[in-house]
Amino acid sequence: MSQIDNRPGRNDVVKIRRAGARFAMVAALALSALFVAGQPASAAWKSCDLRVKVNQLRGYDANGKFNILVWKGSAEKSIHLKGVTLNATVQRKACDQPASGMKYYHWAMFKSGDFVRKGDGGYRNWAFFGNWKRPTDKHVIFKPR
Repeated sequence: MSQIDNRPGRNDVVKIRRAGARFAMVAALALSALFVAGQPASAAWKSCDLRVKVNQLRGYDANGKFNILVWKGSAEKSIHLKGVTLNATVQRKACDQPASGMKYYHWAMFKSGDFVRKGDGGYRNWAFFGNWKRPTDKHVIFKPR
């Protein structure tokens, strides 16, 4: 089982799990597009609507093999992801907060798993795409696509 490392102080951590030579090349291209000098390349990605980041990541999964999850670190109660192929953690200004209101945001592309949200929902706290079901408002189970 793969888990995302979201310990405080792990700013701009990027891990890639290799799933063959072709994926390594695609992942390298994805990372070069996602990061420029350690920051997300797209200025359009804002923490007020995490669906924007989900849609960016969907562009790197042309064959539709992976589930995608983007979440604010403080919204995570528990997470268990399997088959993680790409994940990252960045620190960004929280939505509608002063510059001092920096928060950790995470995203992952993976085969299956589950996520339990802490606190309220909304696209400021989480967004996801793929093959999923929600047994409760705060719990999402992802199945292989």
